[in-house]
Amino acid sequence: MNQPMPVTDTPNTSAAADPQAPVVIVGNGPAGMAAARALLARRPAAHVVIYGAEPHRPYNRVRLSSVLAGDVAWDGLTDHLIVPSEARVEQRLGYSVVAVDHQQHRVIDAAGNSQRYSKLILATGSHPHVPGISGIDLPGVYTFRNRDDAEALAARRVRSHHTVVLGGGLLGLEAARGMQRNGTRVTVVEHADRLMSSQLDLGASQTLASHLAELGI
Repeated sequence: MNQPMPVTDTPNTSAAADPQAPVVIVGNGPAGMAAARALLARRPAAHVVIYGAEPHRPYNRVRLSSVLAGDVAWDGLTDHLIVPSEARVEQRLGYSVVAVDHQQHRVIDAAGNSQRYSKLILATGSHPHVPGISGIDLPGVYTFRNRDDAEALAARRVRSHHTVVLGGGLLGLEAARGMQRNGTRVTVVEHADRLMSSQLDLGASQTLASHLAELGI
């Protein structure tokens, strides 16, 4: 079942974990939802509490670029969790966990609510690297990590004549392709000596760069 509003429980004076307390998963992205599926497959009667900092239903972040490019609708990204009838699953959307009290086996969310846990899984993902350069905080500068970012970029794309993407990794190149949708000129800037430097050698990267140039990037 879904329970977006957290429940404040009474402090636990014992330092020992309560085996009756739920398994708490912090993060409802692909990793968090995969952990929930694996847990429910092994313990169909488990009590699980899943925290998501965003107010949206869980979705597949990996495919955000497909939405930006117009290949997939938002509904196609929804990450549905099939819950066994005997399980108790609470999804708390729009509540970020700000502290973990490992001695009392509890987490505290941004609203000050606490939740006990028997086991804790942290699946909070990564954050985009934003270079500390002048002007980075000006209007028109975006990151590309979540649904709100993708919606902001899609709205901006309609008015943009030239978009510059900082980062020639996989996500940056996918963002570049997505921002081309309305015929916008797109330039990719990469600090390494080649695109996708973590995945490709020089020859493969040059082939990729040639392909992107043919696409107009």
